[in-house]
Amino acid sequence: WKEHPEVYVVYAGKEILDTRIPETRKLQTAIKQTDRPSQILCYGFISDDELMWALTHAGALVFPSSYEGFGL
Repeated sequence: WKEHPEVYVVYAGKEILDTRIPETRKLQTAIKQTDRPSQILCYGFISDDELMWALTHAGALVFPSSYEGFGL
C-alpha cells in the first residue's frame, strides 16, 4: 500500500463470512486492526459473472488450498 495506495484486497467465498470458522474470526480481527479496513472487502458466495469480472480486473490472484494431497 505504500507504493499503490489505491489497491483493494478482496476475499470471496462462502466460508469467508462464516464466523464459526476460527480462521474467519482471525481474519476479521486482523482487518479491523489494519490502517485500511475500508480497502479490504469480504464477499461471500459470488456468481460466475461476478467472478469473471473480479478475475478480469484483478492485479493478482491467490487461491489457497486447505488441503494438499498431491495425489498420494
